[in-house]
This record gives sequence, structure tokens and C-alpha cells, in this order.
Amino acid sequence: MSTFKLGILSLFVLMFSLTSFAASAVNNPMIVNESSVAAPAHWVMITKPVSSNIRYLANVPMYIEAVAGNTAGDLVSLVLLVNGNLVASGTSAVLSSTYTPTSGGQYLLEAIATYADGSQMNTQMTFNVMGGGGLHQLLIPMQVQIP
Repeated sequence: MSTFKLGILSLFVLMFSLTSFAASAVNNPMIVNESSVAAPAHWVMITKPVSSNIRYLANVPMYIEAVAGNTAGDLVSLVLLVNGNLVASGTSAVLSSTYTPTSGGQYLLEAIATYADGSQMNTQMTFNVMGGGGLHQLLIPMQVQIP
């Protein structure tokens, strides 16, 4: 068989395969168009602090905030906990508050969203606090010894 005939035959097979796939995709309910898949309605995310790499000061208020998915309108509650202690709670999809750490160390911030069907979504983040005297730590000049 000549190269020309093989090329035409290959092109015909390719076109037939593409046509068959397109027809089967329309008629097959197992093939799902990804753009029509809805985003999950139940989720929660800590938005403040924005990073666990930021160091905070003891005895200085800081902002904490969480956002929960509520596209179906079934969010029952959203709570913010620091080291297991309740700091704030509410029923809206956005919850913000201030928190004042009292000593240095590592803290665990947790956000928990509860939905009408009883399901819960949670997320956690750690943040570090420098201990000591609070804001005046930043105002005291550092002493550097030069040899």
C-alpha cells in the first residue's frame, strides 16, 4: 500500500474516532462537564492572621477572622477558638474578633463551621507570640557591642 493511501486511511480512522467519542460523550451520563460541577458548599478558612510566620506581641490585641461557605444558606454557626477556648461565635459566614495573647509561646487558632445537616468543617493555624513586656519591647533601643 502506498504512503499516500496509508495517510488517507489514518486520517479517516482519526476522524471516525473523534466523531464516535463526541457522540458517546453526549449520550453517556458518566462523562461530566467539569464546568457544570458546583463548588462545595461546606468549607471554612482562616483569613486573619494571614500567615503563621508573623510574630505577635504578648498583651497586644490582634485581629482574628474566619470565613465559611454558606451558598446553600445552611450555616448554623461559626466559632473561633484559641488554644481550645472560645473567643468568638456567630451565625454569619464571616466572623472576626480581636484576641489578646497574655504570654509568649505558640498558640493554636481554630475555626469551626457547623451546618444544618449536622456536619462540621474545621481548620487550624498556629501563630507565635513573643513574650515579655508587650509593645514597649519595640520601643527599647537594642544594645549592640562592637569589638
